[in-house]
Amino acid sequence: MDFLAENRTTINKKLFLEGMLRISRDGYGKSARKAVLILLGMWSIFLIWTLATGGSFLQSLGSLGVVALLGLWVCVYLPRYNAGRYWKAQEAKYGSVMERITYFYPEALTITGECVEQIIPYTQITQIKQSRNLLVLICENKTGILLSRKGFSGRNEEEIKALIHGANK
Repeated sequence: MDFLAENRTTINKKLFLEGMLRISRDGYGKSARKAVLILLGMWSIFLIWTLATGGSFLQSLGSLGVVALLGLWVCVYLPRYNAGRYWKAQEAKYGSVMERITYFYPEALTITGECVEQIIPYTQITQIKQSRNLLVLICENKTGILLSRKGFSGRNEEEIKALIHGANK
C-alpha cells in the first residue's frame, strides 16, 4: 500500500530536549507554577507580618530571593534535568543521533529507523502538541512521537493533523 505522506526526522539531543520540555509544560509545568504561586503567597504573608511587627524589610527581600531561587529550580532546572536523564537513557539505547522515517497511511502511521519499526493506529494518538521545530504526537501509552515540522513530504503538517483528528472522531 502506498503511503500518503512521510516525515524524516533526525532526533538529536537539542530536538529531544525541546520535545520533552514541550510535553512536560502541560502537566508538570502547571503544578510547578502552582507551587511557585503558593511560595509567593507565603512570602506575601511573611512580608505583611514582618512589616506589621516592625521587622526588617531587607530580611523580607532576602527571603524573596530564596523564593525566586526555589522557583527557578522547580520551573527551569528540574524539567531540564529530567529531560536530560531521559535523553541519556535513549542515547544508551539508540545512540546520539536517531534517524526516523514516519510513513502516514490512511488508518495508521509506521515509524522506521535503527532498531525501531512500529505501527501506530491513529486511534491510539490522544494529543498533538507543537513546539518551534517539532510536532509531538502523544499516544495512549504515554509515549511521544517526535516529528520534524520541516520534514514532511507528500502532505503538509495541517493535512496530517486533519488526518489524525479525522480518525479520532
